[in-house]
Amino acid sequence: MSAVNTQVASDSTRSSHEGKLSGDLKLFDIVCSVLAYTAPLSVVIGYIPLIIGTGNGLGTPLAYLAVGCMLLLFAIGFSQMSKRLPNAGAYYAYITAGLGRPAGLGFALLAILCYGLALISTYVYAGILYVPLLPNHFGLNALPWWQWSLILACLVALLGYFRIDLSAKVLSTALILEAGIVVVWDCLVAVKGGPEGNSLDWMTLDSFMAGSPGTALLFAVICFAGFEATAIFREETKNPERTIPRATYTSIVLLTLFYSATAVCVIWALGPSTVVAQASADPIATGMAAFEINFGKIGHDLVEVLVCTSIFACLLSCHNILARYVYSLSVDGVFPRALSSIHPRHESPYISSILISVVSIGVVCFLLASELDATKGYSQLLGAASYTLLILLSTTSIAVMLYFRRRQSAGDSVWKTVVAPTLSGACLFVTTGVATVNLSSLTGNENLTDALLGAIAVVVAFGIIWAMKLRVTKPHVYRRIGRQSH
Repeated sequence: MSAVNTQVASDSTRSSHEGKLSGDLKLFDIVCSVLAYTAPLSVVIGYIPLIIGTGNGLGTPLAYLAVGCMLLLFAIGFSQMSKRLPNAGAYYAYITAGLGRPAGLGFALLAILCYGLALISTYVYAGILYVPLLPNHFGLNALPWWQWSLILACLVALLGYFRIDLSAKVLSTALILEAGIVVVWDCLVAVKGGPEGNSLDWMTLDSFMAGSPGTALLFAVICFAGFEATAIFREETKNPERTIPRATYTSIVLLTLFYSATAVCVIWALGPSTVVAQASADPIATGMAAFEINFGKIGHDLVEVLVCTSIFACLLSCHNILARYVYSLSVDGVFPRALSSIHPRHESPYISSILISVVSIGVVCFLLASELDATKGYSQLLGAASYTLLILLSTTSIAVMLYFRRRQSAGDSVWKTVVAPTLSGACLFVTTGVATVNLSSLTGNENLTDALLGAIAVVVAFGIIWAMKLRVTKPHVYRRIGRQSH
């Protein structure tokens, strides 16, 4: 029996009341959903100046190019797995196939923790960004950050309840607007040049190795977070065998070109001799100043508004991804089966979506009650989510290598199933090692660093123990871990 037949999605074994996710997502829709999760305009305003100031300075464009190449290598094995395992489990399914059901469940719970941390941190950050929106642009009194966070959570809950196609339209519109204004700005800078001209100093090896290239690579990886979610939308995709791999490659290539080109333009706009000092002193102000140089006050205000829509799109995309992870685990019987319910009209995992919304609102209220410093809290939660993502990427690389080592077929490409996964795994492990050494600077808090490492170990261990218990008490559920049927 072929590998495809022995490890298929559990769709055929579902009971009739569970239904199946449905949608008509095309390549453009999935790419927009993934790119919206990365919130590219927010990256341009916040992360690119941050890497210039605290990473490798003028070598920032090369850092993005290096990370893009590394993730393209990862995507080769990832896409081959999506063809072998035709289900919507993503990390959950692939790690299970490569490392076994206990590890698969452990890292599935870690994936939920990762996206949960990302979602909550983004709600806090979104609240901060929205605070000046009313007084600056509408002449109204400002709302505190937590009220904005709750308002946005309610809007996301509403959209997440409906069919995925509606979310795709919202995400596509937001992405086109935010990416469009950055591309226009890039073109203006490239044509007009900066105060020191269009210098090519950033292209040298010395520039790449300047400052802290390890920190630059670490933060650059964070900017690509979400590209792997293409596989999550498999059941709602038209022609997924071709669309999912194409969407994965397209997302990585577009992000690499977008970030690298914009980093170059930020350097040109402010001048190579001064941009590092400016970015080191105040990264966000540096990003906004770069836009104002060529767009003026009106452009500055427009960017400020579009950053808000960018963050909302990120929230919606992250919510949808997390809801589908919960849905996958409930379809397999690990989580309560009620969470796998499909809306009879909208064909969405509406119960899982409602659960994510309720938990999100509850956590925001808890953070408010604990008198969270919103600015510090956001960065610490995002740092924790980013490190957890690196762990998932590294583990998935191991799983892909082991899977194809055991199931190599005569027609398989050695490059796609052995060489590329091995190279990407080595690169990701080096990056994860650098992140571990510098974890306190990533989270901004040594106590949080210790708590994060402990939480990762506990979550994975709990999942492994849970799976081993299911093997004894509910063998039929155990067999389905990882969206498998045998």
